[in-house]
Amino acid sequence: MVGEITNMATGGAKALFEQKGYDFDMAIPPVVAGKDHRIVHKSSVPKSILPFSTESGEFCVEH
Repeated sequence: MVGEITNMATGGAKALFEQKGYDFDMAIPPVVAGKDHRIVHKSSVPKSILPFSTESGEFCVEH
């Protein structure tokens, strides 16, 4: 479900930017679930990690 919501949001954002004349490629962000994952980035630019805590559990959004 999270993947589909993300897909809808990024698709909508891309369409709005294209209407304003921006032309770029935008990848759909992946969703990683489970324990003990290691994520390796191809880019060395700084990352932002936003932690969230809900009644259903904790999660992070990384940018």
